[in-house]
Amino acid sequence: IGRRMYKGKRKRTIKRTTPQVSMCWGPNGVVQMANDALHKKIEDIKVGDVIKTRDNRTDIVEYVVKTYGNNNIAAVKLLNSNLVMTPFHPIRHGNTNKFVLPKDEQHEKISIDVVYNFVLRNRSHLYVNHVEAPTLGDGNRNDPILAHEYWGTKRIISDIEKISQFTKSNIIYLDAVNNSIMIDSDGNEIGIVHAALGYPEPKDEKEEV
Repeated sequence: IGRRMYKGKRKRTIKRTTPQVSMCWGPNGVVQMANDALHKKIEDIKVGDVIKTRDNRTDIVEYVVKTYGNNNIAAVKLLNSNLVMTPFHPIRHGNTNKFVLPKDEQHEKISIDVVYNFVLRNRSHLYVNHVEAPTLGDGNRNDPILAHEYWGTKRIISDIEKISQFTKSNIIYLDAVNNSIMIDSDGNEIGIVHAALGYPEPKDEKEEV
């Protein structure tokens, strides 16, 4: 999802940058399902799938969010796990207590065409290539790396639900350019440009301040 700058609720200034998302996985990461004998790639996860989460608990996939970027989504490949994800998606290795950002780990910078995220019924974290990372709306407000005023709160869940009702599907397809991220004047990510949310794609995409 690319980024746009908005001032106030409706008045906006627009700034296009490289298409990106803050919290997503690449398509080929491997997820442990509830059945210990079953693994799935990120791209094969479906609504209704039951996955294994922390402490051998399970959770159910309610929404799949798939974002396309015309091979221009900025991502990193972590050298210690071959996990591909966006640079600012918090991760935790093994049983450590500390979350870190992929951009601060040893990595290779790459560009990819499509990335994924999910809404889980109990807002659990996902384990991909044995690396823990939050899904959308996980609600953790205590950890400074995990806490986010949009991606980690009920606001993103509400927006996903509205888009789902608008498109009549629990699989949410976004475009990294047309469904760009709204940012406020301080650079904080505050929402997604989408007709379902009352923020249609502006006709004049070159307007800047």
